[in-house]
Amino acid sequence: MPKIKLNGIETYYEVHGKGKPLVLVHGAVGTHEIWKPQVEHFSKKYKVITYDLRGHGKTEKGDGEYSIGLFADDLNELLEKLNIEKTIICGLSLGGMIAQAYAVKHPDKVKSLVLSDTWASSSLTLRDKILKHLLPETVMKLMIRHLRPETYLKIIAFFFKKRGVKLSKEMTSRWEDTEREELVKTLSAVYRFSAQELENIVAPTMIIVGEFEKKNVFKHAKYMSRKIKNSRIETVPGSAHMSNLENVEYFDELLEIIAPL
Repeated sequence: MPKIKLNGIETYYEVHGKGKPLVLVHGAVGTHEIWKPQVEHFSKKYKVITYDLRGHGKTEKGDGEYSIGLFADDLNELLEKLNIEKTIICGLSLGGMIAQAYAVKHPDKVKSLVLSDTWASSSLTLRDKILKHLLPETVMKLMIRHLRPETYLKIIAFFFKKRGVKLSKEMTSRWEDTEREELVKTLSAVYRFSAQELENIVAPTMIIVGEFEKKNVFKHAKYMSRKIKNSRIETVPGSAHMSNLENVEYFDELLEIIAPL
């Protein structure tokens, strides 16, 4: 198993194929494995890099609190140690937040950018602010620490079924397998995520939103598109929050547009 030490954390990563580098960043409670369809497709022409975020999958847990900035620093060190000077980056959900933070801090290192099913801030819209008021970070932590996993999984399942999309066994098992404290630290990083200086991003950017995503996510997409000069929004039919898995062919076609050889 290939591992590399990033900011003191033994981090699992994989490299497939040769060519222009393409980095895929997974979301909360996910692992590098959510990108299997994209690795299979793009590794024929690209050097595809996937990895497990700290506290996820085969990567070590970190001490102290997590932040989106810390995750972005991990990504930067990974690319530096792999001697990759400029790359295409695609981030999903939490991975999209990390990709934003990285692209803002290192605009010259990003060839093109894909932000899929993600948010620009945890407090951007009125709905965001109301939800954080009704469910503050302290309450969220208590719920995760004390509720049985099957309880919050039922809530998540109900949320998706309203949109005609069933949670896969793989997705529910990832929630069950994630250590509670790691889930707390990861979601706390999301809670504290603030709007980035997106005007600094100069790379061509595609913002992807699943057709059945919450309306609020579309508001975030429009905000990001207004702030990033060279950007566009695309909707993936028949998908909710996991566009890369729920409509693989369409997602891959979009990624090919923003990541031409």
